[in-house]
Amino acid sequence: MALAFTRVPTTSDFTRYVQLTEMGERRYRIRLAWQGRSAAWYFSLYAEDGTPLVLGRKLRLAYPVLRQFVATGKLPEGHLLIPDLDRSKVEPGREDLGERLQVLYGE
Repeated sequence: MALAFTRVPTTSDFTRYVQLTEMGERRYRIRLAWQGRSAAWYFSLYAEDGTPLVLGRKLRLAYPVLRQFVATGKLPEGHLLIPDLDRSKVEPGREDLGERLQVLYGE
């Protein structure tokens, strides 16, 4: 069965921000932060009440963000990734989120 993907709204307008996003049947807080030293975006996931679930994952092109984590009933059941839609093979840069690269959630 093919996964149905939805776009998680993101922006490069800020170097760090928190947003409330629905994934599956639940709402989660997503924190995105640009780290200049490593030239990378980092992702953290929190329950809606602020309980930390996944902290400080580097966003990598075409790599499932939640892949190594066991579904405990607290994490989204689907997949979260950044596909290489333009086939450039260039990792997410400071100005890329929401434009060249999109974060997608699929179930």
